[in-house]
Amino acid sequence: MKTHFQLQLLVMAISSILLNGCGGTSSSTSNDVATPVVTEPSTPSTPTTPVANAGMDIQVNVGETATLTASSNAQTGDSVSYLWTLENKPDTSNAAIQQATAQQATLAVDSPGAYEIGLQVTVNGTQSEKDFVIITASSDSMDITNRIFENRSNDCRNYIGQFYASATDIKRNAAFVGDVEIIENTTYCVFNSNAIPNHDFNDQSAAFATNVSEQSMTFKVAVQPSMAASSTALSLGTTEAILLNGVTVDLLAAACYGVGNEPLGEEKIGCGPNQNANPWRYDPMSSLNQFGTDEHHAHVQPSGEYHYHGNPMALFNQDCNGKESGVIGFAADGFPLFGSCIIDPQSGDIRKVVSSYALKDNGGIRQSVSGYQTPVAGQGSIASNRYDGQFRGDWAYQAGLGDLDECNGMTRNGVYGYYVTDQYPWVLNCFKGTIDTSFSATPQLARRSHSHEEANVHTHENGETHSH
Repeated sequence: MKTHFQLQLLVMAISSILLNGCGGTSSSTSNDVATPVVTEPSTPSTPTTPVANAGMDIQVNVGETATLTASSNAQTGDSVSYLWTLENKPDTSNAAIQQATAQQATLAVDSPGAYEIGLQVTVNGTQSEKDFVIITASSDSMDITNRIFENRSNDCRNYIGQFYASATDIKRNAAFVGDVEIIENTTYCVFNSNAIPNHDFNDQSAAFATNVSEQSMTFKVAVQPSMAASSTALSLGTTEAILLNGVTVDLLAAACYGVGNEPLGEEKIGCGPNQNANPWRYDPMSSLNQFGTDEHHAHVQPSGEYHYHGNPMALFNQDCNGKESGVIGFAADGFPLFGSCIIDPQSGDIRKVVSSYALKDNGGIRQSVSGYQTPVAGQGSIASNRYDGQFRGDWAYQAGLGDLDECNGMTRNGVYGYYVTDQYPWVLNCFKGTIDTSFSATPQLARRSHSHEEANVHTHENGETHSH
């Protein structure tokens, strides 16, 4: 049995061992080593709550495309997906997000106002809360030089804005600035334009009788055009359409066979509105006629107004490279004017739209029409006695022959519009709606009188004399 002193010594020894074993201090100089503290290595982990970042708010002009770039707190190696949504937009907008499931998406802005875009990110199957970005579109003056118009909205309010363009008269080496303003005025869109195009003009193929000059033109386009009880024929006193670049379409020439004071078969003037029914009105788009047009199928009125007679060879892609054509302007009755490219309803391929007009009698001999002198081959510039397209009356509408109706229009997706075609009637051949008077507000012959050969000089019925 141990004494009390022995028990004290035993307790002290045990305490010393415990202190040294737990890292306590000791006066011993032995090779005792402290036991290391072991911790489990940390491994990266994806946040349980993903966070989306839609980026900073954006400011653009109407007609521009905004680029949206997403980011998040996902880690390298995580599975990440994106979803952009258009939460709010102006009432007049038909814009839609492109590449909505990509990290980078785009929005082509078509109306002034605010566009609210939402972004949701999914990381390893877990969705984030939405983050929002605001795109603010203004209608400040915008450069549309060589612009291709892709918006397909039939509402003229989606094209409101102030636009300018740089253009060169190639032959004269003269610089111009196009200026067109589109504003909303209750039930109308008002086009104010100086008639200078958004592309160069007067190339080496042209023979302009008059130099191009700035104009002051105003046209009203109905916001909600409606079909009339019957169609209205084209008239020499009415401009057919105003394009988005501020240049007009004037399809009819003031020249008919056997009408006016010029030699037979060489008529260039004198066929006025009282001859609207004349079948032998020269077609400026026919290769058999020389109307002095440039590569844009355009030339100049005696007033100096530049205007198109057919496809402007601008404003929309001519090769139909995977896209339907957008709206390039509006007709005098308010219905939209589209470029040539459509989606084939059967194949789904992109192709050019087809006119439903054909040469009469498959190009047979012209038949006389009561009250009008029939063109004779070899008389002046008359190429043949056949229906060859030199005159507008050489063509006839054949329902179902092509895609379009007698006015060169059709209804697609609930929207009626006219289409640019590679064949007669080229743009439109009548009006389905009610023509606004602003398209008939200027003098008729002064606007439609053309001279076409640089070697000639003649006097117009409005008293102007100039050389060609």
